Amino acid sequence: PLEWRAILVVGEHQSTGSNISESFTQLASYAEQVFIAQPFRVFVFGVLTSNAGPKLTFWRFDRSGAIGSVPLNYSTSNLDLLTVVSALVSISQMNARHMGFHVDSISWGDEHTYPLDHK
Repeated sequence: PLEWRAILVVGEHQSTGSNISESFTQLASYAEQVFIAQPFRVFVFGVLTSNAGPKLTFWRFDRSGAIGSVPLNYSTSNLDLLTVVSALVSISQMNARHMGFHVDSISWGDEHTYPLDHK
């Protein structure tokens, strides 16, 4: 089973009949679950897709809010399609720091214990 602690990017698809506000709220709740399960996560990327257009919007959630891209209509604009493909490829090749993990004070060796593990 998939667990929130393994999620790198969250996504939501706005289905026909739903509104963008409901879809964004669902996407934001997914980002919240990632922050709960990954306490050393500084930010998380989100992708919101829609049949209306069709459109895709990139989001960056941090612990104080979110910022989004303009909606990209990848079916009618070659530039938007190139932007979507470039962004998805870039996200897939990012290192841990660029994916939003706080890595400065975390050692991934066997000797490390996380601060939250201490009681």
